[in-house]
Amino acid sequence: SCMPSNHTVFFTGLTTLVFDWLLTKVTDSVEIICQKLTAQDHLLVVLMKLTLGLSNMDLAYRFNVSKTTISNICRSWIPAVSVILKPLIKWPSKGAVLKSMPKVFRRNFKRCRCIIDCTEMFISRPSNLTARAQTWSNYKHSNTIKYLIGITPVGAISFLSPGWGVRVSDKQITKEGFQIRDELAACGATLRIRHFTKGKRRWKKCKIFQTVIPVSQLNILDVIVCAALTNLCKMTAAFITVYCFAKIWPSAELTCSL
Repeated sequence: SCMPSNHTVFFTGLTTLVFDWLLTKVTDSVEIICQKLTAQDHLLVVLMKLTLGLSNMDLAYRFNVSKTTISNICRSWIPAVSVILKPLIKWPSKGAVLKSMPKVFRRNFKRCRCIIDCTEMFISRPSNLTARAQTWSNYKHSNTIKYLIGITPVGAISFLSPGWGVRVSDKQITKEGFQIRDELAACGATLRIRHFTKGKRRWKKCKIFQTVIPVSQLNILDVIVCAALTNLCKMTAAFITVYCFAKIWPSAELTCSL
């Protein structure tokens, strides 16, 4: 990439090295939509959409193409990016969690494996009355889709549910308000309920979560969320960076301080 590294981070949320790695991976699985734009431009469109929450009209103006072209790029490339990044959302082993656990957790929650919470994304008003009713949020005064996310103590996304209509409560998504102590006890685990907001702040850093998703994009909303979440996760960037350097210098012994 010829873009300065600090600009790459601002526009895409990724370092230049990680951007180039992702570009190499995604170009093997998706075609160029607009011959006027390079593969690098296609990926830049997608990441600017996710990271900055830019409208298709805005992106069309920036890249000197039509709004329809931007829409087609996003519908084709976002799922491809998601396929590449989805394996990075995985449940870590107990040893991996303990090895990377922050000191504050070691003192107070040394057995913690995962923090879970629900959050919502705004969507445009569906024309279908049933869908409109299923997604209406009295709390948000808007139509929304709800997601359950799991985050490890160090901040890695370890679980992401499919989207739910907001009429499905947090309690239903998480087994009636986390009433799963018996099931956890059978596995030798315990449940601790605490107020948690740091994960939500990380979620909100990706500007697309502050926009209203058109109904026309609901069929790819889950992959939009997957791609966006893994892009803004610092551990993902760290993992990819180490992976890239290992490929370039396979004999080097690399460690990632998390």
